[in-house]
Amino acid sequence: MNSPNSPGEPKRLVGATIGVIAEHEFERARAAISELAGYHDYEDWLDSRRGLQFGLAIADVDAKIVVVGLSSFPEWRPLAGTSPDERALDAFASVAQAVRGAAEPRALPPDRDRHILGRGREAKLTTC
Repeated sequence: MNSPNSPGEPKRLVGATIGVIAEHEFERARAAISELAGYHDYEDWLDSRRGLQFGLAIADVDAKIVVVGLSSFPEWRPLAGTSPDERALDAFASVAQAVRGAAEPRALPPDRDRHILGRGREAKLTTC
Protein backbone atom coordinates (compact mmCIF):
# COMPACT_ATOMS: atom_id res chain seq x y z
CA MET A 1 0.00 0.00 0.00
CA ASN A 2 1.51 3.33 -1.09
CA SER A 3 -0.62 5.62 1.00
CA PRO A 4 -3.54 5.22 3.38
CA ASN A 5 -6.04 6.07 0.63
CA SER A 6 -4.45 4.99 -2.68
CA PRO A 7 -6.80 4.85 -5.69
CA GLY A 8 -8.22 1.39 -6.27
CA GLU A 9 -7.67 0.25 -2.69
CA PRO A 10 -10.19 0.14 0.14
CA LYS A 11 -10.38 3.35 2.10
CA ARG A 12 -8.25 3.10 5.24
CA LEU A 13 -8.97 5.21 8.28
CA VAL A 14 -6.03 7.32 9.37
CA GLY A 15 -4.95 8.63 12.67
CA ALA A 16 -4.81 6.37 15.70
CA THR A 17 -1.87 6.97 18.01
CA ILE A 18 -0.84 4.47 20.66
CA GLY A 19 1.35 5.89 23.38
CA VAL A 20 4.11 3.93 25.04
CA ILE A 21 6.78 4.93 27.50
CA ALA A 22 10.35 3.66 27.67
CA GLU A 23 11.10 0.51 29.61
CA HIS A 24 13.25 2.34 32.17
CA GLU A 25 10.21 4.51 33.07
CA PHE A 26 7.74 1.65 33.45
CA GLU A 27 7.87 1.29 37.23
CA ARG A 28 7.36 5.04 37.68
CA ALA A 29 4.56 4.92 35.11
CA ARG A 30 2.69 2.39 37.24
CA ALA A 31 2.23 5.12 39.86
CA ALA A 32 1.00 7.62 37.25
CA ILE A 33 -1.23 5.29 35.19
CA SER A 34 -3.30 2.94 37.33
CA GLU A 35 -4.07 0.50 34.50
CA LEU A 36 -0.41 -0.51 34.28
CA ALA A 37 -0.60 -2.27 37.64
CA GLY A 38 -2.49 -5.08 35.91
CA TYR A 39 0.49 -6.03 33.74
CA HIS A 40 3.16 -8.45 34.87
CA ASP A 41 6.03 -6.40 33.43
CA TYR A 42 6.98 -3.96 30.69
CA GLU A 43 7.06 -6.63 27.96
CA ASP A 44 3.57 -7.78 28.93
CA TRP A 45 2.27 -4.21 28.65
CA LEU A 46 4.14 -3.56 25.39
CA ASP A 47 2.66 -6.74 23.91
CA SER A 48 -0.76 -5.41 24.82
CA ARG A 49 -0.06 -2.10 23.07
CA ARG A 50 1.24 -3.92 19.98
CA GLY A 51 -1.86 -6.09 20.06
CA LEU A 52 -4.00 -2.96 20.05
CA GLN A 53 -2.08 -1.70 17.03
CA PHE A 54 -2.58 -5.04 15.26
CA GLY A 55 -6.29 -5.09 16.07
CA LEU A 56 -6.73 -1.57 14.73
CA ALA A 57 -4.85 -2.53 11.55
CA ILE A 58 -7.28 -5.41 11.01
CA ALA A 59 -10.08 -2.83 11.27
CA ASP A 60 -8.30 -0.73 8.59
CA VAL A 61 -7.15 1.91 11.04
CA ASP A 62 -3.62 3.17 10.52
CA ALA A 63 -2.26 3.10 14.08
CA LYS A 64 1.21 4.29 15.02
CA ILE A 65 3.06 3.55 18.25
CA VAL A 66 4.70 6.68 19.62
CA VAL A 67 7.20 6.66 22.49
CA VAL A 68 6.70 9.55 24.90
CA GLY A 69 8.56 10.67 27.98
CA LEU A 70 6.81 10.07 31.25
CA SER A 71 7.99 13.33 32.82
CA SER A 72 5.66 15.54 30.73
CA PHE A 73 2.58 13.33 30.89
CA PRO A 74 1.60 14.09 34.52
CA GLU A 75 1.97 17.82 33.80
CA TRP A 76 -0.08 17.69 30.59
CA ARG A 77 -2.88 15.48 31.90
CA PRO A 78 -4.57 17.97 34.27
CA LEU A 79 -4.31 20.70 31.64
CA ALA A 80 -6.09 18.44 29.17
CA GLY A 81 -8.65 17.38 31.78
CA THR A 82 -8.07 13.67 31.28
CA SER A 83 -7.94 10.72 33.64
CA PRO A 84 -4.60 9.02 34.37
CA ASP A 85 -5.15 6.08 32.02
CA GLU A 86 -3.89 4.52 28.81
CA ARG A 87 -6.42 6.44 26.74
CA ALA A 88 -4.94 9.70 28.05
CA LEU A 89 -1.44 8.38 27.28
CA ASP A 90 -2.60 7.79 23.70
CA ALA A 91 -3.97 11.34 23.49
CA PHE A 92 -0.70 12.71 24.90
CA ALA A 93 1.27 10.68 22.33
CA SER A 94 -0.92 12.11 19.58
CA VAL A 95 -0.16 15.65 20.72
CA ALA A 96 3.56 14.86 21.04
CA GLN A 97 3.61 13.35 17.55
CA ALA A 98 1.90 16.42 16.09
CA VAL A 99 4.36 18.76 17.78
CA ARG A 100 7.38 16.72 16.71
CA GLY A 101 6.13 16.54 13.13
CA ALA A 102 5.27 20.22 12.81
CA ALA A 103 7.32 22.25 10.41
CA GLU A 104 9.52 24.90 11.91
CA PRO A 105 7.27 27.94 12.32
CA ARG A 106 7.99 31.01 10.28
CA ALA A 107 6.48 34.32 11.22
CA LEU A 108 8.24 36.17 8.41
CA PRO A 109 9.36 35.20 4.90
CA PRO A 110 12.96 33.95 4.50
CA ASP A 111 14.06 37.26 2.98
CA ARG A 112 12.52 39.22 5.84
CA ASP A 113 15.41 41.65 6.24
CA ARG A 114 14.80 43.11 2.81
CA HIS A 115 11.05 43.42 3.47
CA ILE A 116 11.37 44.96 6.92
CA LEU A 117 14.52 47.06 6.72
CA GLY A 118 15.06 47.68 3.04
CA ARG A 119 18.36 47.13 1.33
CA GLY A 120 21.51 48.40 2.97
CA ARG A 121 19.96 49.11 6.37
CA GLU A 122 21.04 47.50 9.60
CA ALA A 123 19.07 46.86 12.72
CA LYS A 124 20.15 46.18 16.25
CA LEU A 125 18.14 43.43 17.90
CA THR A 126 17.78 43.27 21.65
CA THR A 127 16.27 40.58 23.79
CA CYS A 128 13.94 41.09 26.68
